[in-house]
Amino acid sequence: REEPCRACGGPVLSTADGAATCRCEGCLVAVYCSQECRESNSSKHEPDCPAMAVSGLRAKFESLGGE
Repeated sequence: REEPCRACGGPVLSTADGAATCRCEGCLVAVYCSQECRESNSSKHEPDCPAMAVSGLRAKFESLGGE
């Protein structure tokens, strides 16, 4: 499922394997269409980043068969 850019709502560019080309380096969950959008949204995203990191790790763990 492709998510829109967290800052502007536009489409997010993906690599050949489907990974977003620009995402938050802290949580690896929030995706952006460009470096500019990532930087412009950093102050809004910062409070949510730690919780998103935990939920992203949990989802990855569960997708690998963890409980």
